[in-house]
Amino acid sequence: MQLSSFVGTKALPNSPAVGHGFALQSTCFQSPPLARRSALAVMLFAPFMALAESSPPDGTPSPFKLHPEFELERVAKEPVVLDPVEMRFDKNGRAYVVEMGGYPIAPEDPKDYPGKIVVIEDTNGNGKFDQRTVFAEGFRYATSILPYQGGLLVASPPHLLFVKDTNGDSKADLREKLLTGFDVGNSQHNFNGLTYGLDNWIYAATGGNSGTIHWTDKPSKKMDIAGRDFRFRVEERRVEFVGGTTSGFGIAIDAWGRQFTTHNMRHIYHRVLPERYLRRNPHLHRSTKVEIADHTTNGMSRIYAIGEPPTRVNHPEQSGYFSGACGITYYGGGAFPKGFNGNILVGDVVLNLVHRDVIEPKGPSFTARRGRKNVEFFASRDRWLRPVNMTVGPDGALYLIDFHRKVIEHPEWIPDRLEKEMDLTAGKAQGRIYRITPRGGLPHVTPQFDPRNPSEVVKHLEHRNQWWRNTAQRLLVEWNRPASVPLLERLVLSSNNPHGRVHALRTLEGIDAKSKEGLVGSLRQPILLAALGDPHPGVRENALILAERKLDEAAAVYRKTLDLANDSHPRVRFQAALSLGKLNRPELSERAPQVQQALLSVLRHGLSSRWTRLAVLTGLGERPLPMLKAFLQHESSSDSSAPNLVNQPGSADFLQALVKIVGSRQAGPEMAKAVKALREASALPESVETSFIQGLAQGIDQSAGGSLADKHRDRIAELIKPLAQSADPIRLATVWRFANAVGIDLPAQSREQLAQAKRIASDPSQPTAKRARYLKLLKFADFSERQQL
Repeated sequence: MQLSSFVGTKALPNSPAVGHGFALQSTCFQSPPLARRSALAVMLFAPFMALAESSPPDGTPSPFKLHPEFELERVAKEPVVLDPVEMRFDKNGRAYVVEMGGYPIAPEDPKDYPGKIVVIEDTNGNGKFDQRTVFAEGFRYATSILPYQGGLLVASPPHLLFVKDTNGDSKADLREKLLTGFDVGNSQHNFNGLTYGLDNWIYAATGGNSGTIHWTDKPSKKMDIAGRDFRFRVEERRVEFVGGTTSGFGIAIDAWGRQFTTHNMRHIYHRVLPERYLRRNPHLHRSTKVEIADHTTNGMSRIYAIGEPPTRVNHPEQSGYFSGACGITYYGGGAFPKGFNGNILVGDVVLNLVHRDVIEPKGPSFTARRGRKNVEFFASRDRWLRPVNMTVGPDGALYLIDFHRKVIEHPEWIPDRLEKEMDLTAGKAQGRIYRITPRGGLPHVTPQFDPRNPSEVVKHLEHRNQWWRNTAQRLLVEWNRPASVPLLERLVLSSNNPHGRVHALRTLEGIDAKSKEGLVGSLRQPILLAALGDPHPGVRENALILAERKLDEAAAVYRKTLDLANDSHPRVRFQAALSLGKLNRPELSERAPQVQQALLSVLRHGLSSRWTRLAVLTGLGERPLPMLKAFLQHESSSDSSAPNLVNQPGSADFLQALVKIVGSRQAGPEMAKAVKALREASALPESVETSFIQGLAQGIDQSAGGSLADKHRDRIAELIKPLAQSADPIRLATVWRFANAVGIDLPAQSREQLAQAKRIASDPSQPTAKRARYLKLLKFADFSERQQL
């Protein structure tokens, strides 16, 4: 029998998740396990196994569908590439491929580790790779590489390695452990996705296996990476967490530094803001990402395979939907037809296809819509074709990595009975790489980045292909040459290409340039001010991030940042709120009124966006009360026709989150002033008042504890008395919840209100919805009074 993608599930002791339908590096989707060694499981899977197809022997894909504006050619197959999972081009255009021969379970003896990194070459100029050289080997589960300092960084748990060829023979003779402590477990959950960011940090996806990591030369400084993706800088020995992981394979970074990740059924997330902004306000939730596909229903996105699809016997309702999403890739190659640059592509290894999303702005975040209705960018009938990853080359072509296996699944999720009858490694020592270009093809190019000619390298920052821009920036930062600085400054000030301007700006940030006169500031204030006033919002957004380190001492930068709180673009206003939050500290109280007005302006433009609200809240961890008072009393001074903020959509949610911070701080005087501000505010919608009290109660509930002084409790009790007279049971329940949280006795009239609630909830002649509302109140009655009901 032959078996294709899905093979079921198997629960293991202490397993954090069970899943099915692979994709490499933690794309196995979580679901309830089937019984191990179950006769029912064997019976269910039998018809499924009969549907599998064999793979074409000549290495070409069997009949496939590709977007009509493109063509596809196979440029590598076995024995040139074997079990490929990633491909990267170095500064000279040489192609390096990561091979994971040990999937799904590699030997535990290091001398038998099968993973390799190979250099593949086209020796006869026909456009196909025909020669391989093993650059480095002995990796148990290498997942990702990144060109760096003339060598490669390698994600190879338990280590992050640096390997380099120092004598020019195309074989790495230097091998250094940089970070260590990454967990080595299920091979589908290892850390991966090494990506050089626009901000000169290197990003990685945790992948799900977690770990407690440390730099090898700093063993005492350990970091638990459980559940979070991270970024690092090797020279500075720094690691920072960037946000909760999706446990997926790959990270995509667009032309302006925004990050996108993937995982199984939920194929595209946007990481809206970095975790560092949340750390300054410990009272906020920790989520920084959002699923952005507009074609998702009940957590599933329909995709359109061709040919006979594999049968889904566990969760058959998910058949035909994303379940093995992986290899998320941003196309910034600049060589595709109009409408394709800036798209994001995601493979699905289960249904043998590549899905294309068109990314469109939506406030501070984005929406991902299908590239075409009911048809994929690429789909194959070959059930062995496993599109695990993609990369964009220096020629602007899209290279599709086909892992090429009969079974794509880890035995952790295969019932034991089936596992014994299967060849889990069928297809091992095979592999394919396809080159996708517009019809008519693209010329192959040989990049040149000469450190002796910095002006030419700086010009590449304006290249239409993101690969050239990123490579030029990385090299200029690595070389750290003073001669580059004036060239980069000129580019920021005079380039007609906004991509060139933002890369020059970020390159200046990354350079610690020196000259005969001493240290040359790599990012001078006039350059930063010019970028803050740039005509393109992507440049202004990045300039605001760089402005943060100068806000305390540079008055001109501070004033310009305040101005950008009223910018015409929502991403710029969003970043202005994040950056200004740095100044909302007690020791900078003299700036508080200006910062507060700027944040109110951000809210006035985007209060309905939960991400805009969160951006403002990140800076209010130490000073929530002034913003609360200002928000309740705010009327636009620049536009008399603008409504009060409390009447706008999103105001109740913002107030609830804001007063939750007040409650979490467990400061009696602060809570009393907050309730007093609520009472003094005029004409508040009742829903806003209810959300206000609910937020205070939530904050108290989640705080570490502590008791209020009697004088503060008495003052709060006096202030909430009028609120406890409401006839609305939902509002009343909220007030009572708050009273209980701070230890205030319920008002005297509560006896009568509870009796009324019991009468209405017990009366079958009353509308059901009304009975349900009053039933909520009865949780505040003594148990003996509500037990029978």
